[in-house]
Amino acid sequence: MKCQKCKTSHPAGVNVCWKCGALLGGRDGWEDGRRWLMALFCLLLLGWTGYLCRGMLFPFYSTELKSVEEKKRARPRVEVVEPFVTEHDGEQAKNVTKAPLLEIPQKEEKKTAFPVGWVTIYDHWHNEIASIDALVVDGNWVALPVRACLGGVRFIFHLSSSGESFEIFSGQWAAGDEVALWRLALPHAVESPSLAAWQHLEESHWRSLVSLRASGAIALHADWQQGAFLHAPLPVAITESGVIVQHDRVTGWTFGDWLDGAYMWQQENNHSIEITVDAFYEATFAGGREEQFVRALTLDEGAGEVERLQVFLQGFQLPPKLDLEDVPESLYPENILAEVRDLAWHVQQQGLLDELTQLVDGEMIRAVADFALLKIVVEAWVATGGYGHGLDLVKQALAVFEASEEADNVRALQLQLYQLWLEALVADGELEAAWRVLEKGTVDLAESLELHLLRVSLVLASGDWQMAEELLAEREYPPFLSRKVGELADSISEMKGQEEKVVVHFSPGSNHIPVEVQVNGAGELPFLVDTGASLVSLPLSFLPELGLEINTSTPRREVVTAAGRQEAWLVTLDAVELAGWEVKNLEALVVDTGGQNDFGLLGLNFLNKFHLQLDSNKGVLILTPR
Repeated sequence: MKCQKCKTSHPAGVNVCWKCGALLGGRDGWEDGRRWLMALFCLLLLGWTGYLCRGMLFPFYSTELKSVEEKKRARPRVEVVEPFVTEHDGEQAKNVTKAPLLEIPQKEEKKTAFPVGWVTIYDHWHNEIASIDALVVDGNWVALPVRACLGGVRFIFHLSSSGESFEIFSGQWAAGDEVALWRLALPHAVESPSLAAWQHLEESHWRSLVSLRASGAIALHADWQQGAFLHAPLPVAITESGVIVQHDRVTGWTFGDWLDGAYMWQQENNHSIEITVDAFYEATFAGGREEQFVRALTLDEGAGEVERLQVFLQGFQLPPKLDLEDVPESLYPENILAEVRDLAWHVQQQGLLDELTQLVDGEMIRAVADFALLKIVVEAWVATGGYGHGLDLVKQALAVFEASEEADNVRALQLQLYQLWLEALVADGELEAAWRVLEKGTVDLAESLELHLLRVSLVLASGDWQMAEELLAEREYPPFLSRKVGELADSISEMKGQEEKVVVHFSPGSNHIPVEVQVNGAGELPFLVDTGASLVSLPLSFLPELGLEINTSTPRREVVTAAGRQEAWLVTLDAVELAGWEVKNLEALVVDTGGQNDFGLLGLNFLNKFHLQLDSNKGVLILTPR
């Protein structure tokens, strides 16, 4: 082992130099190593200090780095889409490489400006209806999908790079075209790519206007032509608004969600002004159903609900100008109908029934063809004109709904109105009118079991339980009618048991029991059943009809009436008949009521010929002959 200080050699195991006395074994080597470490540390410290102070030491470097970072934030990374080749490409497919063919090099961007922006479209009422990404070509032209422009009267192009805005007043479009070229009203042309006719033999590339995605070479095969454009399906990876490029020239467009596929330009000659924005509006939107709906939607809250409903309904009477696929969602008929129903319901709740029936008649129902609206309006028609009025409206609506899924609902509504009408007539005792309504309903709803049961009810109300029993047995009934059938069967059984009895029906809870009585074979006269009167009594006004006379020899009796004590004449009646049951030779009192009470009283001398069963709660008096 050598001494590091005097270089004298020593055998192994010696720790101290025999010559100079220095320690052996690397202590001095450690000192050298420590010096190297200190030098390395100083270099690192100096480098770190320089990095932290780079802005002061190298200002040009800081500015350049900041510029690069801003560019990264301002523009998304260019993403290359793999080429898409269809099965029928043939030999051309063999020549298409699967490596990206277009990455939009920076030098190409410097060579040709790419002025991207967006077009905002407004309607007559200053509402924004669309915003579409667009690229300026040939200095002052942009391509837009026609469906995005429908209903617009003002088009504004916003240039992304400068923030400037420019109006659009005119362009090139023909009826039926799905894409239009519009000319910007610029003070001077914008540096932009040129527009050229697409060449199917040339290599095509695609570039997005939204994310700066770009494609490699893509194979496009036109499947139909429309005006100045050829249409072609797109590779599935392309879903954004963009342009088709051939040799740095724009030859077509894609429109993302607005239109499917690519639209390639076909005109070799220069494009020219063919139509103004105003003329485009007149041709595609003005005077149609959609314009009227927009007008209704823009009415302010100051407009009354009746006025707003009227404007909406007028729209349904106009023909649509747009294909359903081009109608904005806010103008879908089902969405507008929801608004119409809501307005009609509020008008009805406010009691403006006359206004509602004037707005929605049979002609309007045919135009709108909405069952929910029909139900709302029928209630107003019934309230203002009765059940017959409401049924007339439903009958007019049947022709509209006959072939639709709502046909059964309309017929159910028609049946419901007939049922309510008949029940009201029977409750009021208007049986003749009820029969007329029933016959009309039978013509309209010949197979209705519900109306058949109403016929049974009417026959029972007329007192013919045998006919009612026969009618009830004619049909078979579904389970939901079993309760009604059972009630009618019980009524028939009850009437059977009352066949040898006199049954008088009156208003439940009433103290007055009116009956029709025949006296001396004359026509029926109005009487009240009076269990507190000992004798039958007649008003003086009945005598001429009965052929009775009174004179000074006619016996008299003192009676107590509502007017106080007075004298009455005592006569004998040949016969008093109630519901076919007759009692002969009855004494009766003739009372001068002064024309105040023109009805007789059926007293106990007649009633005692029967057993009486009175149920005031049900309104039934049963007289069983003794």
